[in-house]
Amino acid sequence: MTIVGAIMDTEGAIVTLDRWGRRDPGEPITISLNSPGGSVIDGNALFEAILRLRRKGHHVTITGTGAVMSMGAILLQAADERVLDKSALFMIHGLSAPVYGTLESIEDTRAAFEKVQERLIDTLAERAKISKSKIKQLIKRKDLFLSAEEALKYGFCDRVE
Repeated sequence: MTIVGAIMDTEGAIVTLDRWGRRDPGEPITISLNSPGGSVIDGNALFEAILRLRRKGHHVTITGTGAVMSMGAILLQAADERVLDKSALFMIHGLSAPVYGTLESIEDTRAAFEKVQERLIDTLAERAKISKSKIKQLIKRKDLFLSAEEALKYGFCDRVE
């Protein structure tokens, strides 16, 4: 099974992946990912859906093509096999989100976002060839754009095609 092209919405993508997982138990699944990023909440839901497929015995390959940025870079990490097209652009950065409210509630929101960012950095560092502290240093106050070959060098993907 292969998902190609733009995935409708997160909920639709999860429903599709779950359906494929039930229809063809244990069969390999390939996802083609082209993403400028997006909502951490939606991305986390899709990330967990991919992990569920892996736990059910599916070998999941994600091929990043075009843009694999922000939450898209995190989604790539959910796969058993992480592949980037030679011309893919990979980008990671610190968490960004709009914040509204009183100063007190903003402080609470910041603390929650810091926890989310730590988990996202842990996800990147889990299979990377660089440390968590190095990742933090690389993304501090900036977007880190990498070519596919550079992403491979850092261990954010397994191979470049």
